[in-house]
Amino acid sequence: MLNLYVTLRRFAWTALLSGGGLLTAQAQTLGQTVAGATNVAGTYTDLGTTGTAITTANTDNANSTAQDIGFSFSYRGVLYTQFVLNTNGLIRLGSAAPSAAAMYIDPNTPIVGVDPVGSLSAADVNLLMPFNLDLIAGTGGTEYRVATTGATGSRVCTIQWKNVADKAGTSSGSAQQYSNISFQAKLYEAGGTVEFVYGAATASAAAANLRSVNVGLKGATTGSSQLLLATKASPSAWSATTFRNTAYGFNTHDIDKTALPTAGRTYRFTDPTYCVPVPITTYPYTQSFDAATAPLLPCGVTVADVNADSKTWVNTSSTANAASAPNAMTYSYSATNAANDWFFTNALQMRVGYSYQLQFKYKSYSSTLAEALEVKVGNAATAAAQTATVFTNATVNNTAYATTVAGTRAGQVLLFTPTAAGTYYFGFHAISRANAWYLYVDDVQVTEVVAPACPAPTALAVGGITATGATVSFSGPTNGTSYTAIYGPRGFVPPAGGTSAPAAAASPVTLSGLTPNTPYDVYVQATCGTAGTSTLTGPVAFSTTCLPVTTFPYLENFDGVTAPALPCGVAVLDANTDGKTWANAASSAYAASAPNVMQYSYSGTNAANDWFFTNALSLQAGSTYQLQFKYRAYSATWTEGLEVKVGAGATAADQTTTVFTNNNITNPVYATTAAGTAAGQVASFTPTTSGLYYFGFHAISAVDEYNLYVDDVRVDITSIAACPTPTNLVVSGITATAASVAFTGPTALASGYTVIYGPPGFDPNTGGTRLTTSTSPVALTNLTAQTSYDVYVRATCSASLTSYTSAKASFKTACVTTLTYPYLEKFDGVTAPGLPCGITVLDANNDGSTWGNSNYNPSSGANSMRYNPSASNAADDWFFTNALDLRVNTRYQLEFKYRVFSYNYPERMEVKIGSSTTAASQTTTLFSNLAIINNAYTTTSPGAATGQVLSFTPTTAGTYFIGFHAMSIANSFDIYVDDIAVTAMAVTATTSSVAPGFRAEASPVPFSDHLTLTLNTLAAGPLHLTLHDGVGRVVRQTTAPVPAGASSLAVPDAGTLPAGIYILTVRQGGNTQVIRVAHE
Repeated sequence: MLNLYVTLRRFAWTALLSGGGLLTAQAQTLGQTVAGATNVAGTYTDLGTTGTAITTANTDNANSTAQDIGFSFSYRGVLYTQFVLNTNGLIRLGSAAPSAAAMYIDPNTPIVGVDPVGSLSAADVNLLMPFNLDLIAGTGGTEYRVATTGATGSRVCTIQWKNVADKAGTSSGSAQQYSNISFQAKLYEAGGTVEFVYGAATASAAAANLRSVNVGLKGATTGSSQLLLATKASPSAWSATTFRNTAYGFNTHDIDKTALPTAGRTYRFTDPTYCVPVPITTYPYTQSFDAATAPLLPCGVTVADVNADSKTWVNTSSTANAASAPNAMTYSYSATNAANDWFFTNALQMRVGYSYQLQFKYKSYSSTLAEALEVKVGNAATAAAQTATVFTNATVNNTAYATTVAGTRAGQVLLFTPTAAGTYYFGFHAISRANAWYLYVDDVQVTEVVAPACPAPTALAVGGITATGATVSFSGPTNGTSYTAIYGPRGFVPPAGGTSAPAAAASPVTLSGLTPNTPYDVYVQATCGTAGTSTLTGPVAFSTTCLPVTTFPYLENFDGVTAPALPCGVAVLDANTDGKTWANAASSAYAASAPNVMQYSYSGTNAANDWFFTNALSLQAGSTYQLQFKYRAYSATWTEGLEVKVGAGATAADQTTTVFTNNNITNPVYATTAAGTAAGQVASFTPTTSGLYYFGFHAISAVDEYNLYVDDVRVDITSIAACPTPTNLVVSGITATAASVAFTGPTALASGYTVIYGPPGFDPNTGGTRLTTSTSPVALTNLTAQTSYDVYVRATCSASLTSYTSAKASFKTACVTTLTYPYLEKFDGVTAPGLPCGITVLDANNDGSTWGNSNYNPSSGANSMRYNPSASNAADDWFFTNALDLRVNTRYQLEFKYRVFSYNYPERMEVKIGSSTTAASQTTTLFSNLAIINNAYTTTSPGAATGQVLSFTPTTAGTYFIGFHAMSIANSFDIYVDDIAVTAMAVTATTSSVAPGFRAEASPVPFSDHLTLTLNTLAAGPLHLTLHDGVGRVVRQTTAPVPAGASSLAVPDAGTLPAGIYILTVRQGGNTQVIRVAHE
């Protein structure tokens, strides 16, 4: 099992390395090579008590603390003075330990270890492995020891593992093979050679079986230039060991008890390129990169792949691209990552009182793909230690070498004057965007000059930029006494032009009174007392910002500039630095308002992480602001994602409050956002602190989608803290002519409110009808029946201060209640599926299958009401008539026509009457048929039998609704209802019944154009008049309030009736008086 498992593991690892499953970082290669590796017989000399014993927590799996080598040992171009010993037969150069204590390849021990050769951990680098497998204490006393011997320049550091043994595993075939072995790793100061020297081993008593051992060197990765491994088959003699620079295949350095090492067996690894860099002390320092055979680096030159993307600086042999043949330093581009890669000069010993001038040559591969380069200087060959910038060029597009010149202007190299003596390094930092091309540097030179009596300021920078000011910071010379900042329009040349700011005693200097949205240059000059003044440092370019927006609405349609220029204050951020981000695009085809639109262009390799920000908006604490914008995708085929946030800065980190999110943008035509908190709506924003804020539009589309567009951005102020806008408008109690408007107002601040209503779309600032009130709710009266209205509310907080107008509430008045009969409804007065006035529908079971006005199968005219069935749910669906004004002592008779689609599908329906359009309020059943099979229309008849319609005589006058209730079982078919009629017939009183003193007299009798009642009533209250014709039909009725005592009341429209005999019934309370009248 052991041999099979390890073999499979090796082959899987090898496949990953060769098949592209892993990217190998281009780190500094091993100087030791296969050609320089030898297997020789030698002498093993035990250290005895020489040197220092190394303490570990145990002798099984443990790492030591950092141990001293005793000299600087160069490995992969880096100097090391320490190492960490692992009990399992390896060391890591440097002060840090490997990733684990259990470092070995063999999986069949009680603890499965980390294979140090195959590990991709950043901690498992720079490893020397003389005999790496799971080791434990052997016989005779186990010890770890280090000793450094020899004279300076030729010292040897020996690290020894004494009396150890391989640890038996728990599975068959993993028995211990060596009960005791000692071995050493030796580091040679003079030539960088590494030796592994082995003492005699003792075979164990167990059966022979294969054990897998790592032996060799590892650099930073698992690539071929980072490995040098010893390999042999298990029964082969140690003298047969060979070497390879690729990952192990079928065999590691396999062992078994039948082949023991002979004492003194030595594996030697030489480094023909070995050097120990010595700091430069004489000048000029020159470096043409030609002293090493590319891709090896000259001694002392180092590189750093900071973004670990395997694309970094390399010493390249290219006569065509070297300034001085054959070599030049070349940065190779990454298609997906922006450059963040350094190379550093040799260590340069610098002195106080002297200055150092850098010069070099540089070029790009292409004039159309600009590169970017900065050069810094610091006290270590690391990115973090590079603190002083001496050169910056963000648009390197020259394809022929340019030689830098000294100076303080853009593209020139600043003179560097150290404030303390010590070792310094110039660092060349590639900062090109992703997917550019090649950048070359050659012929580096550093000269030393006596420092000027008044050195020029360094590290000049401009920050705190506003519309009218900026802050200039710098590092002044140690003897500086005052500093002058000179600023002027971009490109001015001092001292002939520019403005000098008041002298400052130290950094920073504040500039004020600048012009908004204007480019400037600034220089700084030091004064050093009696030593005079320095040369000018600069220019540093900057531009003032736009003035913050202080009046609203803020409107931005991106059209005020020529694309791709951005409107004033609008900024973009390519957060994932992939070169794909928002841009102002001139595109009449894709702009909501031509010609320009903000466009995010997709990346084929990276998900979107790109922002654009509005201009700075001056927002007030407690006030509320509402964002609106238009957006679209390129095509419905590609799904885009967008979120919008707001925060106190135009950076991703400052955007703290999300107001909009849509991860499913597929609309290829513009959508305009709506205010609200639901998905896809834009939430309002109320800052808790006054200040400058920015709305940030964040593209978050998946990789390889398409383009996303945003246009017509608008920000309105909807409420102010001093007089907040009323909220929560609700319209209720809607009738044909009235409604009630309730709202939440700033009661502590408001002295009153104005309610403004009018037709849909009216402007509440200039139109509408206004009502003033001191509180909520407010009654709206004299409205027009069946009419749509918009309504707003505005608070008044003082004579000079009103709130912003509230959000709109919309409503529609009801139809006029039916007062005269017969009531007829044929559903033909509208275009289906529109409902006639007053007809409403209730899908009580919420299954989406319900009644609708349909032009299919009408009885008369064009339409009929149709119930559309559900395949899975039984019907529980209603439609209701218009409101019917019904009177006591009047009998009402319903008639309608109905049918089903097919007699094969029996349907069920009932008809009820009640006081509102809800199922619960429908209390009186008028009709029921639970087996409707007629597929031709049937007209109902009055009566109490099944399928007949009961009459209804209300005991209380009021508004009623007749409800038609479909109750069919699931998966039935259609029900149709048409030609509804409701007739009224008086239940007439034949005699009068009045209390003494109650009197009603009609005049004139007979009457012609009018009929008036003279009354004497016993109490104030409503009085009901009903006029019946000779066959008992109600022809006129009214209800009116009357006072107690004498009064009169006209019978409405009596003069328009046909001539004949009529019965007038007068009722109030318990009094009923019947009067016979004639009309001529």
